[in-house]
Amino acid sequence: MTGIFNKHSVTFTSDKLYSGAVTIGTTVFFAPYDTDSIGYLDTITDSWGTIPTGENTGEQLFWGIVAVGTNAYCIPYNATKVGIVDTLTKTFSTIDTTIFGGESYRGGVVVGTKIYFAPYDADNIGVVDTDTDTFSQIDISAAGGGAFASDSAKYNGATVINSNVYFAAYDHPEIGVLDITNNTLTTIDINTKLGAADEFYRGAIGIGTKVYFIPYKEQNVGVLHTDAAAGDGDDHFSTIDTGITTSERYSGGYAIENNIYFAPWNLSDIGVMSHPAFWSENTSPIITMMNVPSSGPYGKDQVIEITLTFSKKITVNVVGSFPPYILIKIGTAATGSLCIYCLLYTSPSPRDGLLSRMPSSA
Repeated sequence: MTGIFNKHSVTFTSDKLYSGAVTIGTTVFFAPYDTDSIGYLDTITDSWGTIPTGENTGEQLFWGIVAVGTNAYCIPYNATKVGIVDTLTKTFSTIDTTIFGGESYRGGVVVGTKIYFAPYDADNIGVVDTDTDTFSQIDISAAGGGAFASDSAKYNGATVINSNVYFAAYDHPEIGVLDITNNTLTTIDINTKLGAADEFYRGAIGIGTKVYFIPYKEQNVGVLHTDAAAGDGDDHFSTIDTGITTSERYSGGYAIENNIYFAPWNLSDIGVMSHPAFWSENTSPIITMMNVPSSGPYGKDQVIEITLTFSKKITVNVVGSFPPYILIKIGTAATGSLCIYCLLYTSPSPRDGLLSRMPSSA
């Protein structure tokens, strides 16, 4: 895959300024890490600006930022308050918490109007209710037989699938699973599948029924199969080899259509991985068109009846006569659409020389 990478010129006086970014409208907002202001980039005018926070520079304040409506919420790392950016007025405010800093959380995920913070050194999951702008905690000190009470660097990043929030394993070789219907945390032991000694993953991305974990010191992308049968243990979990031997590989990432893009930490390249979610993981497919368009290879407009089965492969059963090509357009409300042309087999069937048949999968 090739692309063009450009830099926006901004004069900074130090490094490690920001940790995390989020887009609201046409503006990208950056969470302050070792700086005292929110950074933002207007992608229409290509202009840079800052919003003062009133916090001290060099405190490693926030780790991650998420959007709810027109507000952006900064996730406290060493900060003792949750930061709120009003993106309409470009002003900053805070939500008081009961935490005292000390590398509390790293990353988080939005579920409805609530934000769940991934516990790093904290023995609780932080929760912000954006309807009331209030902060609460879910105690997890008893999870894992009480091991979490003293564990540090537990998780780094989170994602959500259905009613479960999944936390990426960092120094603790277990994936955290929070059931938000009862605020109960359980864990999935993946120790036998890990190659690194610590600092395994930095970030999690949920697609369909799978969670992809972004490798930091691990050489493999972690894949959690959330639809696996209960009691399967670490059989829930598989890996995809990156082939990269450099340690400290990636930190965070983003999914766009059928690709996952990994943010490089100690590498010179952006990682790109294709995922099969459209074919095997799409639980509610929307079929928007099933015909040969007028601009198609044969210029025909013949609607054909097809049945799509979303399993390991996509299966198309054709009823009646058909042209050599069909266009299938599928997608979801969240992911948009994906178009493919399918070439049908036209060799005669051994049982009927007059009929053409297509392959069992396309």
